[in-house]
This record gives sequence, C-alpha cells and structure tokens, in this order.
Amino acid sequence: MPLSRLQAVWSSGSGDFLDMGFGKDPEKHKGLEDALAGATGISGGAAGTVPAAFFNTEWANPFCCLAISLVRQSDEKIGDVDCYVFAGESSSGNTRTIWLGKQDFLIRQIRNVTTAAAMKAGMERAAKMEPSAPDESKIELTGSTSIETHWDIVVNQKFVEADFIPAARKQ
Repeated sequence: MPLSRLQAVWSSGSGDFLDMGFGKDPEKHKGLEDALAGATGISGGAAGTVPAAFFNTEWANPFCCLAISLVRQSDEKIGDVDCYVFAGESSSGNTRTIWLGKQDFLIRQIRNVTTAAAMKAGMERAAKMEPSAPDESKIELTGSTSIETHWDIVVNQKFVEADFIPAARKQ
C-alpha cells in the first residue's frame, strides 16, 4: 500500500534532516548517513539505494557487491525503458542484479537474492555481536528475494524551501 504522506531526507547549512511525514517537525540528525539510515529502515531499504550509490556509503550501496564478480547479463526492458543488466555476488553469498537505463544510466530496478545459508551466516555474526539476538537454530530460513523498481524518475527538479516544510506547518 503506497504511503500518502510526503517523506524526505535533506542536508542544508543548518544540518541533516529526516521528515517522516507524520505532521511533526523534521528530526535533525548527527549526519546525512544517519538521516538516510533512518529513512532506509522504515522503507525496507528502498530509501537508501539511490542516495547510498550517489554518496558512496558503505551500507545500502547497490553497487558494492558488484565489484567482486560483475557479470553483464542480456539486456532487458523495465516497462518501456531499454536497460543494461549487471549481476554480481557478494562475499556473503548475496546476489544482486541491477537494471540501468541505456539512455540515462539511471537505476531502473534492483533484485537482491539472499540464500538461506547467507541469512544463517548473517544471524550468526549478529549473535556474536549481540548476545540477545534470536537463536537462529529455532528459525527456519528459506532465503529471500526483494525487487525494487523505480518508475517515473524525475531529475534536476527545482526545489524551494516550502517543499521541506511539513503540511501541518504550512497551514
């Protein structure tokens, strides 16, 4: 179900902000990555993909694992957009496939496939770092696939200060 409220992360001379769209004042964060991480958590990771690539963060960057075993796949279309397709596997066993528009090189789709073995290894690492983490021996892991698709992409859009004021404060 799509969200009906505007949500935003931005950086200005007065700080780095996250507006979750609940009608409250935007939250000031200690840095841009912290604000992006806040938005990424609630969006299931989708909010971090493009900013993480743009700002070259170590988390959520869609290109991070492709450097290890990048393989060009057959070209495909996402909607009406002709795309180059690249796939790569990370050292942790996750496979990521990215569709880039041939005309604009914008990310049109990302598919992440995580095997049950990779999930188990991640849970074991978490358990070592955080003893209160769930006991993975009691959880049946089957792996997961997530697909993030970007439609109607707008670039170089002009913004004004009012774009970053919550609707409740505009009235």
